[in-house]
Amino acid sequence: MLYKEYDYVASMRLQFLASQRRRAEQFTVVVRSIPHVSGCSVSETVDHFFQTNHPSNYLCHQAVYKANKFAKLARKRDRLQNWLDYNLLKFERKQWQKTMEQTAEPDLNLKSYLADAYLHPIFRSFEEQELVEVSVDKHQTLAATPITSELSSPSPPHYARQTPPSSPQSAHYQSSPPQYVYNSNSSQL
Repeated sequence: MLYKEYDYVASMRLQFLASQRRRAEQFTVVVRSIPHVSGCSVSETVDHFFQTNHPSNYLCHQAVYKANKFAKLARKRDRLQNWLDYNLLKFERKQWQKTMEQTAEPDLNLKSYLADAYLHPIFRSFEEQELVEVSVDKHQTLAATPITSELSSPSPPHYARQTPPSSPQSAHYQSSPPQYVYNSNSSQL
């Protein structure tokens, strides 16, 4: 039964091919190992080979490539694109955490880091230590010396404490930490 069906389908194919004009797809030849001509592409090499060796039988050619190679290249491209997108998002998210040690040339970014001391944790820790030392020294001198000696001191300290106004509206100043202002007229550095 299958033999009869196959015979019927084959005869229909032959009738269809006989009724159509001659096309290149009807005459397919698979070719391998054509000698490569230097300075020409693969397509030009195949075309030159058939026009030289088989000019009466040659109509055209179409190159067939291995799909696995293209699939691997497409996967590699997608993987690299994902990697690039991930790292760009990571850089945008963690840009504030970038330190001077991570830069290739730290001298280029040194001015921007020094301009804002709160940006880098090293500078922040130095400033906190300085404020703590100043406030501790200030409290120790106030406790150890009488009030008259504080008023008669010849040179003001490097950091002077701002005193809030003594009004009932300024009650919130008492709960805030002491604020220090840099005294530019100070002779102590």
